[in-house]
Amino acid sequence: MSALNASGLQYNHCVAKTGSPSISQNWLWVSAWLVRVGVLLGFVAALFHFAHPMPVWDDSLMWQRYSHFLHDGKGLIWNLGDGPTYGLTSVSFLLITVPCHLLFHDNWYRAAEAGGIAASILLFATIALSVFSLARASSSYLRLVSAALLCTLFVWQHEKFWEVMASGMDTPFSLAVLLLFFWSAFKAFEAKLSGFVLAIWAPVLYLTRPELLLYAVAIGIAMLASKPTRGGAIRYGLASLVLLGLTLAGLKSYFGTPFPLAAYAKHLGYYDSSFEVIAKRFDEATWNDFIRIYGWLAALAAIGAINAWRRKVPERIFITALVLASFALTYYLNNYMHQIMGLYQRFYLPTVIAYVAALALCIRSLNLPVRFQPPGNARKAIPMLGMVASSIFLVMQATGTVGAIRDHKNLQGTMDSAWLGMTGKVWPVLPEIHAVDGALRIASTEAGLPGAWLPKTYFVDLAGLNDNDIGLHGLDGPRLLSRNLDVIYFHLFYPKMQQTITSVPGFNERYRFYRTQPDWKLNVALKWSCPQFEKLDSILRGIEEEAVLNHGTEGQIQEFCFNETLDEASNMFETRDTSAPK
Repeated sequence: MSALNASGLQYNHCVAKTGSPSISQNWLWVSAWLVRVGVLLGFVAALFHFAHPMPVWDDSLMWQRYSHFLHDGKGLIWNLGDGPTYGLTSVSFLLITVPCHLLFHDNWYRAAEAGGIAASILLFATIALSVFSLARASSSYLRLVSAALLCTLFVWQHEKFWEVMASGMDTPFSLAVLLLFFWSAFKAFEAKLSGFVLAIWAPVLYLTRPELLLYAVAIGIAMLASKPTRGGAIRYGLASLVLLGLTLAGLKSYFGTPFPLAAYAKHLGYYDSSFEVIAKRFDEATWNDFIRIYGWLAALAAIGAINAWRRKVPERIFITALVLASFALTYYLNNYMHQIMGLYQRFYLPTVIAYVAALALCIRSLNLPVRFQPPGNARKAIPMLGMVASSIFLVMQATGTVGAIRDHKNLQGTMDSAWLGMTGKVWPVLPEIHAVDGALRIASTEAGLPGAWLPKTYFVDLAGLNDNDIGLHGLDGPRLLSRNLDVIYFHLFYPKMQQTITSVPGFNERYRFYRTQPDWKLNVALKWSCPQFEKLDSILRGIEEEAVLNHGTEGQIQEFCFNETLDEASNMFETRDTSAPK
């Protein structure tokens, strides 16, 4: 009876303070949605402001080559005549890139930009909807304010966040998919969604990024550990296995492999000890930056999980699953994965989304005593604060975008200008090859810009990421040269690869080798019988002579780049017979 009286007193207090409870609740609902809109508008305004001076990343252009052949009805191939190629770790990102490719079919660089922007807006909308929903923000003003802070605070801690969003890579799309999975999984955890329906996410996560399946497993274990969802967990697990098995079988049938080529290429031996040293240094630097930027978020999520157990909140198992799965993913990335092109912690960012989701569920259990609730007029002002906050970013965009556009590294936004502004020092004579697109056959370890700039050219990805033969079987020198390549580019990071190719018997009789490094230029081998030999040879000789005059030996170059001599015995500029073979 006393409990009922206390409840009645609390209810009467709410009525006295705010009037009708339904009116108060309506204002809270309006507040939550207006703040969501404010967060979304602020994100979009900041994206367009900060993205202007940032070029798309080289690797993002690979999706354009696949989108081109897919649009032409050739399927997911890298080269005509080579068959389907599982070179895209995130196949599902094609849902964004293909429409953008159709929209900008005459300018693939703009298509890549549009794909990055579209994926980022999808992520921002997902954050604004899912985080507020997980936090149950429309049930209290304390939760609403906390959710708004959670949505925005982690973004501004990362000084390179907007560059990742503007990169054209799959990162924002993958984060959006993962967050939507968390939202769906929690619905299943609340028994509001069938385990059979939730199982659809297993193949979606795999086709987005295979490592995200770790979270699908963690969610299944969490549901199994909770008695009310145990039956749903069994249905979810069995259905996930069936759907994932069908997906892998379909990939095997279509591509010849159920796994992305990157999974093979990084473990076949031609990423030798020299590359291991370089990759490890990048990985360590990336990890140190991630801890500096997001260590507080991981710690806060872990503390939230502990506190959830202390308070015995219903979501504690789910929160713990997200945190532990993120720790496991971090361990895997640190110890078992070469984070090639892992710029600005992009491989770690899924853990950030998981920590945000976990903290949103921690906010869900926050309560503020009635006597500390803001008065009615103050509550009505809260939605306006969200809109005012977004207007700050809108003003910043309006006043700063002109200057940002003026400083754009690729203002024209074309593949030609991308070559001049972004990667003009990497591939010698690539403009000349572009001028006769389709007339030559080339090979290189870097596949982004050349793959998109030369859509008609037969192009072998020496890194094995977009080549079935190299990716699945490793690099075999004689087999590679049997593919009748006219131009071969060699990267300084892969000395073993260069040796494997140049040591093939008869290589010097078939190819002229040009030592054009450093300055991030690649060494080049040009086939003596190449249709454009005289023109390309003249240019490459000039680059080689300039490198000799300005930079010295290969050992010195390697020491300059990596602070150690990777191959002290080699001399980059040893005398060679450069006359044509007799």
